[in-house]
Amino acid sequence: MKLVGVHFKDSNLSGANLKGSDLTNANLCGAKLAGANLEAVKAQYALFIGADLRGARFTQAFLQQTCFRKPTWSAPIFRGRPQHLDHRRDHCQAAVFTGANLTYCDFSHADLSGADLSNTTLFRTVLHRILEKNTNWQGADRGKALGTDTKRAKAEDWASQSKPEA
Repeated sequence: MKLVGVHFKDSNLSGANLKGSDLTNANLCGAKLAGANLEAVKAQYALFIGADLRGARFTQAFLQQTCFRKPTWSAPIFRGRPQHLDHRRDHCQAAVFTGANLTYCDFSHADLSGADLSNTTLFRTVLHRILEKNTNWQGADRGKALGTDTKRAKAEDWASQSKPEA
């Protein structure tokens, strides 16, 4: 289906079969997509901010510059081509990224505990201050990723200490 630029904000699409759909520039903020089949979707520049993605499958999805801020999900499956994702501060516990191309993705402050990032491409992937307890990095090219930036961390620490009390 061609769903370019659609506004499914706060829509209930639980269990929907959107396999192979074109969701370029789609607004799915707050949408209920629990159990949805999003395999092979093209969702370039799409917004999934605050979406319910529990059990959603993104295998072989094209997700270039797609934003997933504060979604609700448990063990999402991302395999294939999700480049330039914005996962800042996301809870990606037990997420499956096996073999995914995570080039230029931003996982700053994300919780990747128990996630499977085996055999992933991590060229210029931002891993600033991530949580990674029991994360599987086997076969990932982690040396090409950007770890915690010490100057940025120092600035963040200073900013959090200098906030006025309410």
